[in-house]
Amino acid sequence: MLISHKIIDALRGHDDGLQVLVAPGCDANLARVTLSAAIEGAAKFDFGTLALISRDGSGQTFKSPEVDDEELEWWAEGYISLPFKTAWYEWTIGSARHCAFLQETTEAWSLIYLQPDDLGRYLLTGLVATAKRERGTIVNGKIKYMVTGNVAFGTRFENEFKPRIGSAFALAIFLTLGIHSKSSLVNKEDAPAKLNRKRAEKGRAPLQAHTVVDVFPKIFFRSDGLGTHASPRLHKRRSHLRHYKHQVPRGKLVEDGPLKGSWAVVIPWCWVGIADRDCPLSQTWRVHVGD
Repeated sequence: MLISHKIIDALRGHDDGLQVLVAPGCDANLARVTLSAAIEGAAKFDFGTLALISRDGSGQTFKSPEVDDEELEWWAEGYISLPFKTAWYEWTIGSARHCAFLQETTEAWSLIYLQPDDLGRYLLTGLVATAKRERGTIVNGKIKYMVTGNVAFGTRFENEFKPRIGSAFALAIFLTLGIHSKSSLVNKEDAPAKLNRKRAEKGRAPLQAHTVVDVFPKIFFRSDGLGTHASPRLHKRRSHLRHYKHQVPRGKLVEDGPLKGSWAVVIPWCWVGIADRDCPLSQTWRVHVGD
């Protein structure tokens, strides 16, 4: 279930059990007014629990899904876009709920990342990470981005938060592709009108309509786990770029090169095959992962 309404309530000073700590040097008014309004107005996506591989076997730290070099280049060239100009993504890793506010312009993606600490509190750093969509943004398979906002938080950011934000950008691209993947299960959840009337009476943020995206659906499972030629053991089919002579949804006009004038669209990765129903997800799906 989404916690965006709890984040908004906490930013606006309502104590309902979820805490958002404002870091030293962060503009508290910006946090409580501007960001809460931006989150409220963003399109909401719930990706549920991600079946990732533990880094050390402890189940506490996990490797992020890998976005391959071609996907990164397509993103930098503008072929991968957010589903809306502003979006709020939530996902669960282990027992922790992670959140990201994303905004897209013609030139860049911006990201504000919220990750809970061991006590379940969320730290608002006042930092906004921005990655330009242009050639040269991808260096050695990594997204180059700049950070603005809370200069006073710089030291802790460099040591603790910078690696997380880099992973969050890559994960956001992975999840964005997952929205349009043929193997994902996508459902629309309406806002609960009756509950929202009660929340409005208490001055609380409403629970909003949102999209639930299961990028690791269980429809692939069967009891014996045996594949056939038509349905082999579960594996990931890579994303690819497809060109059309006419304009297509999510397509982008190719402006140079031998295919200039065509419309290109990224066909996202998808899962193909059958997996054993009895295996834990992290063991069954050997997801392509990276740091």
